[in-house]
Parts: sequence; structure tokens; C-alpha cells
Amino acid sequence: MQFGVLGALDVVIAGKPVSISAPKQRIALASLLLQANKYVSLDQLAAGMWDGTSPVNARSSVQTHITRLRRSLCAEGSHLIQTRDQGYLMRVDRESLDVLRFFDLLDRAAQAARAGAAAREADLLRQALSLWRGPVLADVPSETIHREQVPPLTEKHIGALERWFDLCL
Repeated sequence: MQFGVLGALDVVIAGKPVSISAPKQRIALASLLLQANKYVSLDQLAAGMWDGTSPVNARSSVQTHITRLRRSLCAEGSHLIQTRDQGYLMRVDRESLDVLRFFDLLDRAAQAARAGAAAREADLLRQALSLWRGPVLADVPSETIHREQVPPLTEKHIGALERWFDLCL
């Protein structure tokens, strides 16, 4: 299972693309992926799904969308998205999610820089930058996500690009 957030939201199961077409499910999945392996409260999910104007029944609506999302992700969905008190946690390993690979490569590039291995640092930065397919979650309709969670990723991307350009010069 592969997930991508460094561009359009991308889901691949057993080598085949999976379409998550419902906007609220896309937002829920994006929120969980951006906080992979961390607890995400129902309130955080609702804020992203309704951009701060949650309906009265937001809690049950979020639960319904998560249930449908789990079904969309097939049998793997029930294991990936774990229910926690008042929220959810999505278990994803580094190799399954592009943003986790991106941060791992940035960490390894920083280690190479500290060791004085400029060529290795440049190669790791090139690998990290190659994971970007466009603007983060360009096709996910949530102002909250784009306002609160995307800018730090974009800043990391720009910083990596600047450092890579410096090394290449």
C-alpha cells in the first residue's frame, strides 16, 4: 500500500490506483496521512472536513466518513486506521508514505552535511525533491489543511531546493 500527499492525494493498493472520490473522505485521509502515526482528534478532523463550520452531528459524521474510508481502503483500511479515544491514528511505515520518505531523506542529508559529504548530501536532497509531484494535496478541498498544515511542508521543500541548488553550484 502506497500513499502520496506531495502532490495530488494518491493511493495505490497492490499496485493499482484506488480512487477516494468523496471529498470528506479525501480530507479525512489527508488529515490522517499528514499526521501519520500520530493521534488525530475528532475535532481536528471535523475542522478540516468542514473548515471550521462543523455541523451539529460532526462526531457521528466523522465516524461515518472514517468507516467509509476504511471500506475504500479494503481490508487493509481496518488495520491502518485505528480508533482512539475521541479520534484516530493511522499507522503507516516510512516506505508507504512519500512525506515520511521525504523527511527521512532530509534527515540523512543533514547527517551527510555534518559529516562533510557534500556529494552524498546533494544526492539525498535530489532523491527527496524527486518525491514531489506538485503542490501538497492540490486536489483536497480543505482550506484548513491548506492554511495550517501545507505551509510548513512547502517551506521544507523550498529549503531543500535552495540547499540542493547551493550544492550544485
